Amino acid sequence: MIVFARSTLATIVDCLTHVASDGGRWLPEEKRNRIYPLTAELLACDVSKRRQVAKLLACCDGHCGYAAVSALLECSSERPTIFLPVDTFDPADPWSKVFRQALAKLKVGGKTLCEVGPGSGVATIELINLSTPPAKIVLDELDPHVLAVTRLNVETVCQERLTEFGIELEYLVGDAANVFQWLALQRSHRFDYIIGCIPQVPAGGDNLWEWQNMAHEYDDRIHSHFRDWGLGLLYDVQRAGKEVLAADGAMVFVHSGRVPDAVHRQFHQSLGLKVRRTLINEMIAHCPTTSLEYLFGHKEHLLFADREGNKPLTPEDAECKRQQAIATDPNCHDCGVYHRVLVLETVPN
Repeated sequence: MIVFARSTLATIVDCLTHVASDGGRWLPEEKRNRIYPLTAELLACDVSKRRQVAKLLACCDGHCGYAAVSALLECSSERPTIFLPVDTFDPADPWSKVFRQALAKLKVGGKTLCEVGPGSGVATIELINLSTPPAKIVLDELDPHVLAVTRLNVETVCQERLTEFGIELEYLVGDAANVFQWLALQRSHRFDYIIGCIPQVPAGGDNLWEWQNMAHEYDDRIHSHFRDWGLGLLYDVQRAGKEVLAADGAMVFVHSGRVPDAVHRQFHQSLGLKVRRTLINEMIAHCPTTSLEYLFGHKEHLLFADREGNKPLTPEDAECKRQQAIATDPNCHDCGVYHRVLVLETVPN
């Protein structure tokens, strides 16, 4: 393993572009041995060097295990370059885009926020780049390596603004529901906003690791509420999050439109929450790598074969269409299945 802090830019970029899995699918041990050390080495470099590496890496053709992309900020015309290793949620994903569009509607200046599942850190970067940014942002991530990537990108892109505005960052590792319970016992944090774009597809056991879809799936052995609709993790996070909200605090989360309105109402009623605002309600393409089998048997027509929502699909037909699309093109971004996605601002009753 080369030491990035003492290496040339060309050597570092060459190392990052050539890291690859043995079989084309990253196993946990391969990531620990080949991906995690690269993040640590980048963090050990000064900010100027990181920025130069990221820009050079983003210009490289083809996909590699440790990539960099130029991400357009929703709050401005800027396109900062961020690192995007294989286990980090792509900010180009439609869920990420609508989430960030919703955040731009909040008044967060001088507030204390907690973001659950920050991933690449792009949403946090946008918050920091607002004309009046938050005073403090707490970032909680289940995967320690992904949190390291969050820190790498946020501190690389935003170093000057963090200093100029005195913005405080805090990084916490763990399941957000457990983290919030711990913070409530400590009585150490009160949040004006708890925000997040978190997984809403149930999957248990080795499937989470095998398919590399932790950005879309959660472990339903741990989070079982409303499992049939993929709301288990969201339920537990919001239930625990209520205990660390400020008196007038709110939660802003992405909600899948694969869920009927009646189930959403029951979900919020059982949590003692009410929807203050629907910030986003938009039709998007379903992620091609995310199975729809957990919805089998549901009769509600919430999946569609067109963006206008005029051609409903059963979950079984939608899953068949999804599988056919990825069999034809494993890298497709649109499998011909669409559904609504909402971003809701909720407050305690």
